[in-house]
Amino acid sequence: MAEAATADEAIAREIASAFGKHLAKGNSVVVFAVPADPDARRWMLEGLEKGLEPHGLTVAALAPPMVQGEKDPRGGVGGFESVLERHPNAGGIIIYGTPEADMEDIEQGHDTDLPLAIVAQRLTPDQAIQRVKDGTATLISVVRPNIDWMAIKDVTDPIKRFHKIRIIVTPDTLADAEKALGQ
Repeated sequence: MAEAATADEAIAREIASAFGKHLAKGNSVVVFAVPADPDARRWMLEGLEKGLEPHGLTVAALAPPMVQGEKDPRGGVGGFESVLERHPNAGGIIIYGTPEADMEDIEQGHDTDLPLAIVAQRLTPDQAIQRVKDGTATLISVVRPNIDWMAIKDVTDPIKRFHKIRIIVTPDTLADAEKALGQ
């Protein structure tokens, strides 16, 4: 349990810290994610808060994933725009994808003018790189292709393990991401 908590918190912290570099200090971030496990939700929130805090940012809200304009059947939260309207100090959005309800089709510049981070489940590294190049996302974290799971099974440091499994693509890291992914 402690290992899972550390891993979930580390993932969220690394994503939030990398994203926070691209946001104006003093704003908040709206997060679209609802992990099914209440403990995972708590660990994710702790990681997000720890990653954003050094940049002078806070978590504004944790909203259920949804598609633009969709009514949330779990409690009438409203659509994507409705959630953002309730948070006028939002300076960014994190879509913390889950297999149950991804919002990876949301685009910065089309659906929102706010900087957008996506913790992707379905996007490939090539798609992540292209989205950042196109300016439809500020940050995308994707699983690296061709992971040698046996080589990392004994990596116990959650931050090192995260970076061996996932890659964070931002405008600042495009060249490194392309190199790491063999492009």
